[in-house]
Amino acid sequence: MTAASITSECTYCSLPTRVLAGSEQADERIYCCYGCRIADGVAHAGKTDDGVSWMLVRLGSAVFLSMNVMIFSLFLYSGDLYGNEASTETSETLRALFRYGSLLFATPVVALLGIGILENALAEFSQKRISSDLLFAAGVAAAMAYSVINTVKGSGHVYYETVCMILVVVTLGKWLEAKGKLSAARAVEDLRGRLPDTVEIRRGREVVQIPSAELRNGDEICVKAGQAVPVDGTVIEGGGQLDESMITGEALPTDRTVGQAVQSGTLLRDGFMVVRANAVGEDSTLARLVAMVREARTYKSRIERLTERLAGLFVPVVFLFALGAGTLSFARAGFEEGLMTLLAVALISCPCALGIATPMALWTAMGLAARRGVLFRNTEAMERLVGIKTVLFDKTGTLTAGRSRVSEFETTEVNGCSRNDLLSMAAGLSEKSAHHAADAITRFTGSMNMASRDVTSVKSFSGSGVSGIVEESGERVQLGNERMMRDYGVAVGEDAHQAIAAAGEAGLGTALLSVGSEVRGVFTLADEPRPETTSVVRQMIDRGMHVAILTGDRAERAAALGRKLGIPVESGMRPEDKLEFVRAASAQGTTAMVGDGINDAPALAAADVGIALGCGADVARESADVCLVGNNLELLPWTFDLAAASVRTVKQNLAWAVGYNIVGIGLAAAGLLHPIFASLAMIASSLFVVANSHRIEARIA
Repeated sequence: MTAASITSECTYCSLPTRVLAGSEQADERIYCCYGCRIADGVAHAGKTDDGVSWMLVRLGSAVFLSMNVMIFSLFLYSGDLYGNEASTETSETLRALFRYGSLLFATPVVALLGIGILENALAEFSQKRISSDLLFAAGVAAAMAYSVINTVKGSGHVYYETVCMILVVVTLGKWLEAKGKLSAARAVEDLRGRLPDTVEIRRGREVVQIPSAELRNGDEICVKAGQAVPVDGTVIEGGGQLDESMITGEALPTDRTVGQAVQSGTLLRDGFMVVRANAVGEDSTLARLVAMVREARTYKSRIERLTERLAGLFVPVVFLFALGAGTLSFARAGFEEGLMTLLAVALISCPCALGIATPMALWTAMGLAARRGVLFRNTEAMERLVGIKTVLFDKTGTLTAGRSRVSEFETTEVNGCSRNDLLSMAAGLSEKSAHHAADAITRFTGSMNMASRDVTSVKSFSGSGVSGIVEESGERVQLGNERMMRDYGVAVGEDAHQAIAAAGEAGLGTALLSVGSEVRGVFTLADEPRPETTSVVRQMIDRGMHVAILTGDRAERAAALGRKLGIPVESGMRPEDKLEFVRAASAQGTTAMVGDGINDAPALAAADVGIALGCGADVARESADVCLVGNNLELLPWTFDLAAASVRTVKQNLAWAVGYNIVGIGLAAAGLLHPIFASLAMIASSLFVVANSHRIEARIA
């Protein structure tokens, strides 16, 4: 790409293409290939009064006229085969008549299809790109001119049927190729297409219908069962089950009720809800997902840049080779043989197969990933993922669910409060704190239907706990760790010490509850493990990767998880410690870091591939090369499999494209291929690359 070129999108298939900045084409309809130009014409442009595409009319007319040329050619070829019958005056008159008839029907075919190819070649040339269409157009023009001359002379061969069949075959083939490219690009665009065109919003007591494009923040949108949520927002009325697979890739629906957040693109399976819009249009999660993938497609990976340079050199090299082969054939067997050889070489060569071999596979894979809730920041991240030797996991929020649960509550022998009294005071205090331990205690007491006491004058102490006054009795209650209790003069008795020690040996944490000046109860806290953690880690190991855990948690708790999973653990690590560890690991071999993308940002950025789990609405985390939008760790091995399948497909496509061109051009140069068969082979080559790229999904199913 030169400094004066910019990356834009093909008008038809939305895939990246490059144009010169400031050129007329940069502001008009842009096409990445001739096939997309045709396909867009068939689909949209130039409708007749009956609503039929003018391009489709042109194709149909060209096919009809070409069939007539083929019929005339049957007689002309019969004269070559049965020369004795061709010597009569009547036969010569008929031959002349069929020559002119072929010219009459072939001329509109050239005008209908050939001019379009020439226009595309000139458009490419104006962008300082030499396409195979220019060589192809020159060959067809030469064959047509030679046939016209022989028709006027009344002697020699004519190649009208060759010209017509080549134009029809190439045009139809390019159309099919473009439609294959479109399906690769639509995997992402279809996400946006599922949003409704119109929505119902509530204004006072009225419900009115407006276009989705007119939604504004603060609007109250009514969402019925079977409808997609059109915005990011908060449920303010009703509720139901949401299918979030479109965003997160998770198949099981989730319950949403008043006060909970919802994302655009999710589908309400049942129920009814009113959602207050917080982010609309391009600011919504779905729009940002689409924008992120479209931006990633514009980035050229190392192998894409290499194949792009090879494809750029391919056409001028083939042009010179075709001229050389044609010249040798002319010297050996005359002008006609030389012309057919030149045309066959021009047609059999397939820079399209070489040019799309890499991007078709990678774009298809990125579309599949987006539908599963996996976003690659660029295609190079997909390539690097294949060579990963070491996978490092953050613990909290990655291998565990990111929240604690109460596994046990023990009371001390200090008299004065019953077990239920202690739990009700703990409930009243914990529900006023946002600490993860308080959240666990709130869920624990809630599961026991424990009524909470009214607690006032609540104060939170960062990293330690929370305290307050029980309104009914005026007693001070505190909920926190052992250090907090000592700092505030609370006595930690022998029973509490034993409970803390037992939890520590088991790799568990504790939260102490004090009433007055003594600890009255001990909550034992366990990390809530992800059910899929063991399976995912085992799959990574089975793929031959070294797996380890990096965590800031205490050694005892981290070691317990490490023993369960059978992998080494580095505990007590600060963010800067993780950064240095990742750098050291990357120096020994390619490394991936998997984390929640918040505290692990430096380590994610330092790794060869940073993978952020549970990105949710924050899909633009700059530190991650790969974002798992949902909170499903099982997507990790699938992502590795997808990357491996896509790179394997790229190699297959390139092997086919290179091998095909070497063999095909060799056969054409030797005069062993008629131009019609050469054109069919060229189209088949491109379609093979497209079809092989679409098989990626089947390879990882």
